[in-house]
Amino acid sequence: MRKLIINKGERAASHNNYIYEDGKKTEIPNDGVVFLYKDKYGLLHASEWEDIAAESGKYVMTDEVYAHEGLPFLNNSVYTVWGAGPCYVYLAKTREDKFYTPDKVIHDRKVIITKGNEVKKNDCELLRQLYLMLGESEENE
Repeated sequence: MRKLIINKGERAASHNNYIYEDGKKTEIPNDGVVFLYKDKYGLLHASEWEDIAAESGKYVMTDEVYAHEGLPFLNNSVYTVWGAGPCYVYLAKTREDKFYTPDKVIHDRKVIITKGNEVKKNDCELLRQLYLMLGESEENE
């Protein structure tokens, strides 16, 4: 499930994973939904709290990614995505090295990816798609 939401909001004073019913502390069930948003530097963040993502004004609600310490988490790996393009993501702030995702056809050219970690390629392809949903891609390269 993916849903782009444009809604500016304010952060709540506090967050709690528990509620009190009849004087007993009960954990709120995790619905598995994560909110992805970009900060002013272009880093993709993940949060379980919608109000945190709403501060950015534009965010994606999804159940395909997990959140770990404010970053996207997939297949036991935390990813720092700083940008995305037609067939790659930037995993470093310097934007010098592109991590290419699975084979794509771009402007009648086929970009062939060398063999490597298929899980990481698929994870980065998913994060690339989600990043591009938030806009400001580098399609011109």
